[in-house]
Amino acid sequence: MLGYESPQDMPPRQKTDYRIMRRSEVPAGVWTSPHWVVERYVTNTAHLFHRVYLAGDAIVVSRVVDSSTFKKMPEGIERESYWTRASEAHRQLTGSSDIGRVAAMSARIARAAHVEYGAFDVVSDDQGENYLIDINTTPYWGDGGQADLLAYLGAGLAEHRYGT
Repeated sequence: MLGYESPQDMPPRQKTDYRIMRRSEVPAGVWTSPHWVVERYVTNTAHLFHRVYLAGDAIVVSRVVDSSTFKKMPEGIERESYWTRASEAHRQLTGSSDIGRVAAMSARIARAAHVEYGAFDVVSDDQGENYLIDINTTPYWGDGGQADLLAYLGAGLAEHRYGT
């Protein structure tokens, strides 16, 4: 691969590179290897998943129900999208809406991490606690005809960059 040998502690590629196992089942060498990443699996019997699109002050939170083990935002999946502003998201924290909590958390993280443009993946556990599982600073929007979403985000980025 690119002229480099695979590390000795890397097993041959399987059908999927993801494995789900209990913490006690993870081989000891995985914990100390620089070649492995161990992620906490979040149980979510409602199968809720949020993709948060960020561009400047514009935020769009899309909520989907996806029963697949690994949550993605495939083209064509049915979604509910909610439009807001990062500057207003803190007000939504007081509401009981999962969308409001996800928007507020995402705005705080974007501010702290200096993310001006990107997409966050957020899952919730069965108690309603939200977990940021991925920050995509070069997100793929898909070819799904989301002109209104892209226009809203583009305007948010232009306002942020140029004060328009």
